[in-house]
Amino acid sequence: MLWCAAAHSVKAFAVQRGWNSDSHDALFDVAGRIHGEIGYPHAYFHFNAAGNLHRNMYRGSMQRQQLASDESHVRNFVNRIANAVSTYAPNDPTLPAQS
Repeated sequence: MLWCAAAHSVKAFAVQRGWNSDSHDALFDVAGRIHGEIGYPHAYFHFNAAGNLHRNMYRGSMQRQQLASDESHVRNFVNRIANAVSTYAPNDPTLPAQS
């Protein structure tokens, strides 16, 4: 579930900016660009934690401590990106402002 929340938040972020988010690789590319957009230096690391949780769903290889740590990182990531999406106001006057 956390992978889905992280992936959908990245997709929303990308759509607002007109960036590609149509593949797994594109999602990770967007996650890498987030720092430059909103000053979030750990964005890629935290999104990668979501990927770890997603892989663990199939493999079950993560230790409890790592699961808890990655869960915390992903929840932080989703909250930060959701805030950025909800407060986004593009400079392009032809686009509607976000409320």
